[in-house]
Amino acid sequence: MSKKKILILTASPDNELRLRVDKEIKAIAQELDRSKNREKFEIKFELAVTPGELIHILDTEKPEIVHFSGHGKEAGLVFEDVAGQSQLVRAESLVKLFEKFRNEIECVVLNACYSEFQAKAINEHIHYVIGIKNQIEDTAAIKFAVGFYAALIAGRTYKDACDFGCIALDLEGIPDDLIVFWENTQPILTVPRLPEHPPTTHHYLNIINALKSGRLVPFIGPGFNLFDGQLTNQRLSEIELADYLAQNLGITSPYEDLVGAPCPLCLVSADDLPADCPLKKALLQGTITACPLANEQALALAKMNLQYLAQYIQLTFGIKNVYERLYELLRGRYSPSRFYLFLANLPGKMKDKQYPLPYQLIVTTNYDDMLERAFRAANQPFDLVFYVAEGEEARGRFKYKPFEEKARPIDQPNLLEVIGKAKDCPVILKLYGVVDLIESQQCNFVITEDHHINYLAYREIGQLLPKDILEILWESHNILLMGYNPSDPDLRVIVNRIWGERLVGQKSWMIHQSKPGELDKTFWEKRQVELIDSRLEDYCTELANRIEKLQPKQPLYERWSPLYG
Repeated sequence: MSKKKILILTASPDNELRLRVDKEIKAIAQELDRSKNREKFEIKFELAVTPGELIHILDTEKPEIVHFSGHGKEAGLVFEDVAGQSQLVRAESLVKLFEKFRNEIECVVLNACYSEFQAKAINEHIHYVIGIKNQIEDTAAIKFAVGFYAALIAGRTYKDACDFGCIALDLEGIPDDLIVFWENTQPILTVPRLPEHPPTTHHYLNIINALKSGRLVPFIGPGFNLFDGQLTNQRLSEIELADYLAQNLGITSPYEDLVGAPCPLCLVSADDLPADCPLKKALLQGTITACPLANEQALALAKMNLQYLAQYIQLTFGIKNVYERLYELLRGRYSPSRFYLFLANLPGKMKDKQYPLPYQLIVTTNYDDMLERAFRAANQPFDLVFYVAEGEEARGRFKYKPFEEKARPIDQPNLLEVIGKAKDCPVILKLYGVVDLIESQQCNFVITEDHHINYLAYREIGQLLPKDILEILWESHNILLMGYNPSDPDLRVIVNRIWGERLVGQKSWMIHQSKPGELDKTFWEKRQVELIDSRLEDYCTELANRIEKLQPKQPLYERWSPLYG
């Protein structure tokens, strides 16, 4: 007879309040030992679990019940890093993890403080999930666990077992409303959305040919920071920036608290929003995972929240205060994702295959220094051109920083040669500004609502950017947009300010995972930008694999020599 496996995962980092996870395991094991149904269950446990071990543990143990005992925060669950210190795993990552085990795991118990949101999000893929509202004492968490498993092992349903666990708390005079039980009665099936226009072999061939000739311009947006391919890497996107500012200010719902109603997206009050409005789903359900385009939805909402929060701080405390708050987060120990490292190592890989520099220019609107950090890690020199959003010197203009030299304002862009001067050194163009963690240790970038409204509005682009950069963007090269969605209003502003009525490059592409409407399709079609429907992770992985298989460039004399013996 097969046994139902209960897998207990524990984490009690050295820098957090120590939890008696040993007592919890012992108490659950004792309930199993004294039960007449003990042959129907088995308990396995893993201590001091790190995020990097999660996939292997679940894949190896294949439990029906997963029990987490440890600390929780509103943003996620606290595991341990290799040094025994706390490491947060966000709710979005947990949802992705449990989605992959949805056909094997029946129930997840998050016996940790502030785990209600994570429990609700995981319930999209797991039938029964239990979480904790707010904070709970260690002794109370153990009492609930004992009551729950005693009833479950005795043959009760998951719902009844949860009720018995709550009754055990109530009998001890402990409030039982801390426990939340989520049940998903719908069949949990994942039906992937079929891409309307996926990348073809011919598309990848076009990209590789552009790289081989050095005529591709990677154009990186905020969605590029959402993906890493690992649970272990801390993510830094506009979602994290908006959450950080909101928590820093003590604002629980930035959109509702700061914007009011009607909102800029809809000319009705929040209560009257259409039933299928994704914003209403996010606000009412308290989760972003209900939407099949969860990442895109979450990022769009975070972009708005970030602008409103920054604008509020700027109006209340001044713009310097905005930058100081964000600097504390941006200077944290965030590592460039493997996709940033792929881009940074690409010049070296193509050089090894006897090809020229694959891109002369790489453009980004991201705030962080992930791209620069990836280039430094790859020992790849780069020049920097960046926008100055604030300050008396060069405000509303760009600065130029040659490799290992000091930055200087671009006063006469028509006379400045940047691309030709760089030679084998790519130029990074940061359209929204920089986080300077080395020289000035300050932030200066486009962040508030007013910044976005006024971006590049007061001067012609020809008076701001060097001529050779504009020639690349306007005429001679192919643009590959990654990390944007076709309806992004900020991207539309950039396109209109830089390209005006021109086409976007020679022939260009946008990699996205959205459901664009006819308006967006028409806009990009007229700009000669082909919309390619693909998960960015899958796209970059496939492109990297194809480049890895690329044969070295054959010298001309070798190509002709077989013809003449």
